[in-house]
Amino acid sequence: MSKNVDRIFGLFDDEMPESERSKIIADLEEYNNSMEFNLGMFTKLIQNNIVFNEKLKKFFKDIGKKYDEETTKKSSEHTVFNRSWHYLNKVDPDSDEFIQVILEHDMKFLSSSLERALIFFESSEEYEKCAHIHKMIKLIKAI
Repeated sequence: MSKNVDRIFGLFDDEMPESERSKIIADLEEYNNSMEFNLGMFTKLIQNNIVFNEKLKKFFKDIGKKYDEETTKKSSEHTVFNRSWHYLNKVDPDSDEFIQVILEHDMKFLSSSLERALIFFESSEEYEKCAHIHKMIKLIKAI
């Protein structure tokens, strides 16, 4: 990660003290491991996939071409839901932090994303993932 960070900092100030640079890097790494970041990335991936499929459908309609909408949707969902699990798996719904973080998120998008993930993982019979997601949905509905 430090190579990319060095390139970013190089764009702004070559005179930044190493201690300040190290603090910023540590803060970024801490945020990237936070529950807020992981829930946000999960939600963003799911919501962006919805938009992608809608725009793709409109694109093919506008140019007058047909495509296999269902296969395309299933393929993109397989990739997106499995990648989004990478982030959601890092979220502990039993922690006090979870309650605090979900109160700060847009419940509409988070709930919608969790419901979609639950349906996807139920269809592929990945019930441990379903249990994890169901626990989150239950807590959100209780709030």
